[in-house]
Amino acid sequence: MGEELLLLHYGIESHEEMLSKEHTSNMITTWVYRGIGWCGSFVGFLIITNIGRFLEDFPVLREILNCGLLMASLSLASSVTLVSIAIGWLRHRPLIAIALFSAAAVPYMVTKQRAGNLRSNQ
Repeated sequence: MGEELLLLHYGIESHEEMLSKEHTSNMITTWVYRGIGWCGSFVGFLIITNIGRFLEDFPVLREILNCGLLMASLSLASSVTLVSIAIGWLRHRPLIAIALFSAAAVPYMVTKQRAGNLRSNQ
């Protein structure tokens, strides 16, 4: 009927308690991996967009550019991470995947809306 599952825990526990603990442990591990992946993406985008060192003669321009690139790296890392998580959910929970894909598109949509507002104000 089912498959055998071998788990070893200290003490006396029912199989429901043991499976509940394993589920919680797996959920925490998954979120830790997702957080590490997001941090890796963020650092990678920061490294790619690090052009502030070429503007040492213009400190004000360098600070403005670095602030914008930091926000761009933040939104790109968040979008890429959400898309990769959504791809993982696509087969088992398609509604969660659709919600994650939608959340990943939010930075792009906000940017397009603000660019449209700036053009209409000029």
